Amino acid sequence: MGEDGILPADVKGRGSMKTPELSMSLQLQAKAFKEGRKPAVLFLARDSGMYLPGQWFISIDQGDVVYDSEETLSLIKNGDLGFALGYGINKKVKGGKTISAYDKEGNLVIDIVTDGSKTVEDAALKIAGEGGYFVERTPQEVLNERRNQ
Repeated sequence: MGEDGILPADVKGRGSMKTPELSMSLQLQAKAFKEGRKPAVLFLARDSGMYLPGQWFISIDQGDVVYDSEETLSLIKNGDLGFALGYGINKKVKGGKTISAYDKEGNLVIDIVTDGSKTVEDAALKIAGEGGYFVERTPQEVLNERRNQ
């Protein structure tokens, strides 16, 4: 482990989630990160084989986060993970709606639970990339989709 708890890409994460993101979505988030459309990506322990070679991580309770800049690292260390991940929102929202962003080929890139903020919609479109789009869904629809994959 490096200084400040920063880990090289070959170290596995510790996080867990009852209904984790789809592997394809994480691959597309990693692509968005490489293309500069997403400032950070959170990898859980089960996703450790998807790390981006040569990148740096910080290990947090939820898993390992690959990040793009000292500014993003500062957000992570200050507990502003939602902003660091490029969600456009930083608080956990119960209920509400989910913005599901898709790339131009119709592949799901990311789901963000929101309070209806336009900043989340803008963030989703940026992460989706050129020609991408988003749809509003209920959190339950997202959870059901993840459980069925």
